[in-house]
Amino acid sequence: MEMAARVAIVTCGSYNNKEIEGAVAKALDLLGGIGELVREHTKVLLKVNLTKKAKPEEAATTHPAVVKAIAKEILKHGGVPMVGDSPGVEAEELEEIYRETGIRKAAEEVGAMFLKFEEEIEKQSTNENKLFKDIPVAKPVFDADLVISVPKLKTHDVTLLTGAVKNMFGIIVGKVKHEIHKKALMKGLFGETLIDIFNIRKPALAIMDGVVAMEGNGPGNGIPRKVGVILASKDCFALDIIASKTIGVNPLQVMTTKAAIKEGFLKGTEDIEVVGERLAQVMVKDFLLPDAWQGEQS
Repeated sequence: MEMAARVAIVTCGSYNNKEIEGAVAKALDLLGGIGELVREHTKVLLKVNLTKKAKPEEAATTHPAVVKAIAKEILKHGGVPMVGDSPGVEAEELEEIYRETGIRKAAEEVGAMFLKFEEEIEKQSTNENKLFKDIPVAKPVFDADLVISVPKLKTHDVTLLTGAVKNMFGIIVGKVKHEIHKKALMKGLFGETLIDIFNIRKPALAIMDGVVAMEGNGPGNGIPRKVGVILASKDCFALDIIASKTIGVNPLQVMTTKAAIKEGFLKGTEDIEVVGERLAQVMVKDFLLPDAWQGEQS
């Protein structure tokens, strides 16, 4: 009998290092511990969400305290934490993003490596109904032994939610992302394309920063909104479903979740085991959706 996907919900009221570290450790313990995945010398890529040059308090990017806490858990088991993302900018601007978001400082403080997503390799799409035959993925993504998706809980003006699945769009090198984005939207296959990319290098784990989320016109121009949770799962689809419900969003309206069901990677949105806090205890009311989605929820 197939077991239900498990999602851990842990409350976390601030980005105080001690509180964040405790919340991340508890979330991982609820999933069986990160030691099931990380051994001595395991190279672990933390695929963070660095949408743009923004300070941590703007809630546009993964908070550095969360990155630091995850890296510490990896180091406890002898693993090698690495950090990377490709927001679709030139190398010089990426350095500015690393500095402004606090990610560089956090990584350096724990001794995590930075990966430059410059060299690419062509990977075959896994989808028979593919829009793109070959997808250029950053080579360092495949140099890692495993990947952890570390998204920010945010709205998105196109996909409705920026989650653990959508976060993997950042493994595409540089400005090629913009070309893929444009063509996929024109063809009405953006969700399906995101699923293709996700399946090329599927994360072994996802840990979402939902302490302070972004509501309104995300993923970059919304408003910070305290939600107070860390979410974690070995199933990125399940995590995105619970994240959606946490902010009062119908998961079936989220583009990546809808596409995953259409493509047969997801059966539905109900068969998920929630551990830790009860979902009803952490749900927030009146979470502001992007302008393009006003009145769309049902």
